[in-house]
Amino acid sequence: MCARVCLFSQDTPADIHTTDRHVLLAVRFIGKNYMRPVTTADIAAAGFSPNYLSRKFREAAGIGIHEYLAFTRLQHAAAELISTDDTITQIALHCGFSDSNYFKDVFKKKYGVTPREYRSGI
Repeated sequence: MCARVCLFSQDTPADIHTTDRHVLLAVRFIGKNYMRPVTTADIAAAGFSPNYLSRKFREAAGIGIHEYLAFTRLQHAAAELISTDDTITQIALHCGFSDSNYFKDVFKKKYGVTPREYRSGI
């Protein structure tokens, strides 16, 4: 489990080193709301346009805002897989994925194993 957690913590997008207030607000919003359906418009609701936010976010983070949202959801899901006994479907829904099959597909693409394999330590 420790090895998976260590790999998990190293597998983060480059830290978002920016002083851009809009990008920092977006990161905080995603961190607090990853578990529910979120659109760029939701994230940008603080008074700037979704297109502006998307462009500024990509410049600061090196990835798109939706990629960052998916990454955040996968990080939390991976942590829950090794720290809870919740079902994979429960974890997928709790982490903001609307479909457990989609969750399994993106999890495998990101980590190279299915959520079940990840949980069992394979």
